[in-house]
Amino acid sequence: MFFFRFGRRVAVISDCFEIPIQRPRSVKSRALSYSHYKSRLTAKYLIGVTPQGFVSYISSGWGGRTSDVKVTEECGILDNLELGDIVLADRGFTVHELVAQRHAL
Repeated sequence: MFFFRFGRRVAVISDCFEIPIQRPRSVKSRALSYSHYKSRLTAKYLIGVTPQGFVSYISSGWGGRTSDVKVTEECGILDNLELGDIVLADRGFTVHELVAQRHAL
């Protein structure tokens, strides 16, 4: 683990990414997978990387319309956090409240 000042450790660096998908037959599936951010149909995944650069977590796929916060909340990555762990994420990746509920930063 990479240790931050004061003995705290960085557990994971996380972010969501989207990949283009083919047009689903179902109208409901198309609605759930349309990403306004990418302006196309996508599948969204959350990835976690260790400070050493190893992929430590990849979520199941979600429709591109799903928010990053919802994916983080529902995918199970937060279940792996321990007291005092540090999660690094992009400034726009607003999951600090979810992480704080797990007594992490």
